[in-house]
Amino acid sequence: MYLSLAGINFGIELSEDPRWVDFRQDFHGFMREGEPERRDVGVRFRIEEEVPEVVEGEFAWHCKSTSENVPDTPYDYEWKVCIDERNREVLYVNYFSRHPFLKRVRVDFNPDTFEAEVSMQLLPNPEQQDIMIMPLFMLFLSRVLWRFDAVLIHASCVSYKDRGRLFTAVSGTGKSTMARIWERCGATIINDDMLIMRLHRPTKKTWVFNIPMPYYKDVQRSVLLDTIFFIRQSKNNEVAPLSGAVYVMQLMSHTAHQTFQPEYLKKYIKLMMDISSSVGFADCGFLPDERIVDEIQKAGL
Repeated sequence: MYLSLAGINFGIELSEDPRWVDFRQDFHGFMREGEPERRDVGVRFRIEEEVPEVVEGEFAWHCKSTSENVPDTPYDYEWKVCIDERNREVLYVNYFSRHPFLKRVRVDFNPDTFEAEVSMQLLPNPEQQDIMIMPLFMLFLSRVLWRFDAVLIHASCVSYKDRGRLFTAVSGTGKSTMARIWERCGATIINDDMLIMRLHRPTKKTWVFNIPMPYYKDVQRSVLLDTIFFIRQSKNNEVAPLSGAVYVMQLMSHTAHQTFQPEYLKKYIKLMMDISSSVGFADCGFLPDERIVDEIQKAGL
């Protein structure tokens, strides 16, 4: 079986273990049976009695998080990303409390062969098992996607009359609200939280794709991206085009990446510059009603 995301095929293999029977294996509508015509990344899952921790001297990016009120990760955890002595990229997540089935999980990714080994240490009495593990799934995607001219971005996006409009901002600003407003006006929501932007270099066009979400099932959707809006709450509807390198950096601040390797950072910035040159930018202050749709269309954005 394989997972197809943004035109990238992830071959999925499960080790021989009877405990896999109880796991959901459909990645919420994005999984396909059989083998793809082209396998881009191989991912093998196995259950281990003990998952080795990443030692202090190895990791280069470290985060601890408590996200009790976040729907997809309502538990305490820490994660680390590092390059080990074999030049493999290691992603490690240690769950402190409230996770339904995991104690630890680790991914060893070989950037030369594009093969990943996912080791999972389960709790004694696991519940709600799933191989789409948060936040490891997002961390893994952020390490892989840039190699395919793609990035994860925290945003909402809609398709309206074959034009893709993406709305990004810090949490709580109104990304989901904006998407629902457009939906009421006849648009299709690609996703209202997290998306993949992928540059098609032959045409110098950027496409937006949805990804599997942990709390609802979905179908694959995509749209050619036209404009990126930096949204904000306002007392009036205000829309204006933007230009300049500063907005490329602002866009990058809303993407998911771990830029601790100089070579990786150079390639990531170049990719963001190329994506930015393929779309338009706009500032958008808005009221939470349908009038903002008219304002954006009158502005030709």
